[in-house]
Amino acid sequence: MATEVIMPALSPAQETGILIEWFKEEGDLIEKGEPLMEVETDKANVEVEATTTGILANITVNLGDEIPVGKVIALILADGESVLNLKKNILPPKQKSLKKIPLNCKLQSPIRWIHQQSFPQTK
Repeated sequence: MATEVIMPALSPAQETGILIEWFKEEGDLIEKGEPLMEVETDKANVEVEATTTGILANITVNLGDEIPVGKVIALILADGESVLNLKKNILPPKQKSLKKIPLNCKLQSPIRWIHQQSFPQTK
C-alpha cells in the first residue's frame, strides 16, 4: 500500500515549510530512515527521513514552494504498485459531461461580477 509523504511539522508552532531539496527523484528506491528531503522552517533547515521503504512517486510540489504542514507532497509506493493503479482504485470515475447553467451576470470591472437576477431553477 502506498504511503503518503506529507509536509511535517518540525516545531509546535510551524504552519508551513519551504522545500529546499529532494535527495531522491521520482522512480528512485528509498529505504526507511534514509534522508528524503530538506525542509526550511522559520528556525532551521531540517533533513526529513523516509518513513517506509519503496519507490518515490507522484511528487506534487516544486523546490522553493512554501507548503502547508500536513499537505501530501509525494507517495512512496510499495513493491508492485504504480501510480496508475492507485488512481484507478482511489479516484472516482470521470464525469461524462458538465451541466451548463446559464448565469445572468454582467461584468462591471475586470475583477468584479455583479449578479443581476436569481439563478435559474434546475431539475
